[in-house]
Amino acid sequence: PTVTITRDTVPNTAGWVNTPTTITVTPADADSGVARTEYRLNGGGWTPYTAPFLVPIGTTTVEARAFDNAGNESALATLTVKYDPNAPSPANEVTLVLRNAQLQTASSFRQNEVATALFSCGDAVSGIATCTIKAGLTGTPLTTLGSYTGAVTNGTVNLPTGATGTYTVELVAVDNAGNGTTRTATYTVTPAFAVCYLYDPYQPKNIGSNYTIKIRLCDPVTGANLSSRNITLTALTVNGIIDPGANFSGNSNNGYVFRWTASDRSYTYNLDTARLPAGLNTLFFTTQPVPDRNNLPPAELGALFTLQ
Repeated sequence: PTVTITRDTVPNTAGWVNTPTTITVTPADADSGVARTEYRLNGGGWTPYTAPFLVPIGTTTVEARAFDNAGNESALATLTVKYDPNAPSPANEVTLVLRNAQLQTASSFRQNEVATALFSCGDAVSGIATCTIKAGLTGTPLTTLGSYTGAVTNGTVNLPTGATGTYTVELVAVDNAGNGTTRTATYTVTPAFAVCYLYDPYQPKNIGSNYTIKIRLCDPVTGANLSSRNITLTALTVNGIIDPGANFSGNSNNGYVFRWTASDRSYTYNLDTARLPAGLNTLFFTTQPVPDRNNLPPAELGALFTLQ
């Protein structure tokens, strides 16, 4: 006699399926006829075949044989099926932890602070095909920080903290059967500094006058003075659209850079207000280098001032 084994699913390129698979065993004998047909799974005991059956989850090797009425035994038929209907478990196989520079779990960071994501992707049945981690400001396209392959994949990536706001981290694990699991986390980036005023920003001055913007960089929580000669402030715009003009009035000023005063640890910008509107305005600035005035970085902070 002869015997064949067929299945009703087609495996993907990795050899796996994620839908239930039915096995059909077909014997044949043109002479004395088929007496009985048997099958076994993964080398176990032989079972009489009476009807098509579903394979269990995992890798299953199906073997079948047939006997005719003359006592002859067929050659062994073999078929291997890899079946994984379940996505990687978010409970214990796909993990995502956000940490600060001290390796402590955290969900809030200061601007430009070192922040990392510790991640792991695993799948106990078919294994991991891809493990991809992305991050970015919430509501904007996320940037891929790393994409990995392997049965179990884990690692650490640095998170973006250059701009203030709320960020989304997305970890996507796809197993070899094509099942996917996504884990997300959010974190916030707050300003590294707050602006402490050494003048009254709501006391109006006449348009056309020299407005002295004198400030300190302070801790946003404690208010402690964090100003330093090593931190350079550079003016970017007024109200986000107007060039503030170079820091003027005096030879000690240098372009758009605030003047540092060591005696009281403060910064000063002498602002020419001739081209500025009446009302409450904001001088935006950054603590980052500005090598090109035609390609300004995002503003980090702003100093208020009022004109009339």
